[in-house]
Amino acid sequence: MRRVVRTVALHAVLAAGAALTLLPLLWMVAASFMPAGEASAVPPRLVPSAAPSSTTGRSSYGSI
Repeated sequence: MRRVVRTVALHAVLAAGAALTLLPLLWMVAASFMPAGEASAVPPRLVPSAAPSSTTGRSSYGSI
């Protein structure tokens, strides 16, 4: 019984560590779809509110 408790505790700690490790990656992916300035808003949102709109129909890179 004691071994089972230790194994479950170890797996819980490892799962929490994996979740904490993946959070920055998830934030980077979510922030790449946010409009300018929304990634630094307080309180932060994980899901972008709306897709960025283009008024000219051209890419945001200008003339390259």
